[in-house]
Amino acid sequence: MNEGIASLGLVDETYWQLTGAGVGVRVLATTVEEGEARPQAWVREVGPGKVFVCIPGHFSWTFDDPAYRLFVLRGMAWAAGEPMDRWAELVPVGARWGP
Repeated sequence: MNEGIASLGLVDETYWQLTGAGVGVRVLATTVEEGEARPQAWVREVGPGKVFVCIPGHFSWTFDDPAYRLFVLRGMAWAAGEPMDRWAELVPVGARWGP
């Protein structure tokens, strides 16, 4: 899902005092809070179901970042069982970024 996306420099709200063991979770993205890496996006498969979690996205400007859009659309495609870049052509649609 995050192929070609080395890092995102988002200014967004984070959650970092999460509870639970995280069993079966594959962390895709972290942020540093209080000196420790904290998960911000992850996936998990439960039986035939797939779960994609992405905490960033509290501010409208986050959705204008093309890398963030690509990341979220890929996560949605993975959870839906679609090819990774199924909705990649939607990345620039309506975005308020660029020259």
